[in-house]
Amino acid sequence: MKSNPDGSNIALALEADDIIELFDFDNSSGIISNPIIIKFPSASYVYGIEFSPNGSILYVSAAGTGEIYQINLQLENTESIQKSLLKVGQSPKKNGLELCKSRMMERYIFQSTKQNFLVLLKNQMNWVQLVIM
Repeated sequence: MKSNPDGSNIALALEADDIIELFDFDNSSGIISNPIIIKFPSASYVYGIEFSPNGSILYVSAAGTGEIYQINLQLENTESIQKSLLKVGQSPKKNGLELCKSRMMERYIFQSTKQNFLVLLKNQMNWVQLVIM
């Protein structure tokens, strides 16, 4: 489960169901509302999730396929959000996603001891770095 940078949305990966649940979150009351279910292909086993720095894009890693997707959250309805699902990368194993604070890297970097790597992704808004674990 992750929240977007301003805390107004929460995303939850349900690996066995191949879905992401996305909710609005009210920081002052703690109320979760407006659920959106984003479906992935069967046996994707969605696992890692991370929001872009401005919260407009959700990145998702699929443990079953190693694929990395982005989803445009700025669209107006659930159907449009679902249709925005776009494969943007591939990773070698089941992995989590974390947003990098630094924007210095511009290529894949592999670390031989833990097999973690950084990937720089380009979306509609800007460059986004994710740590694939």
